[in-house]
This record gives sequence, C-alpha cells and structure tokens, in this order.
Amino acid sequence: MRIFVTGGAGFVGSNLCERLLSDGHEVTAYDNLMAGSLDLLRECTTSPKFHFVEADLLDLGTLEHSVRGSDVVFHLAANSDIEKGRQQPDTDFRLGTVVT
Repeated sequence: MRIFVTGGAGFVGSNLCERLLSDGHEVTAYDNLMAGSLDLLRECTTSPKFHFVEADLLDLGTLEHSVRGSDVVFHLAANSDIEKGRQQPDTDFRLGTVVT
C-alpha cells in the first residue's frame, strides 16, 4: 500500500512512518520542517520504500503532485508551538483548518 503522511518529520509522524515501513508499505512523508526534524526520520531514510518531500501543505501544486497515487493519507501536520498559536491565532487557523 502507498501511504502519505503529512507532518511526517514530527514525533508522531516519524514513528508512524517507521511502523508503516516495517509493515512493508511504501511511505511518503511530507513536512515543511517548521517544527519537525529530519533526524527523526533517520531510520526511515535507509528504506528504498521511503520518500521525503520538504514542502508546505499550503503549496497546493506540490501537495497535489506528491499525494498523487497514494492509497491512504494520515494527516498529522499541525502547529505544535502552543505559545505561537496563542500569540498568532492565524497560524493555527492556516496550519490547522485551512490545510485540512
């Protein structure tokens, strides 16, 4: 199965990617690295079934191209910086509601 994970370089997303790969799936992690880290995907990058796309979900062209052909999407991308969300509510709106 081909699986697409938004927020794939975050803590939860990276662990999900590892599990899906260990189950034999082809996995694409999509993340803008605003809060995520490539270090969390170190184990995944050794698999030929793993692909990483560094891009923002608000970039619809890249998103549409990258998700094409996926069988399942796990949408885990979000603003994890609670203080930033409190100070700039439009950030949570854009990175939570709009991208969904």
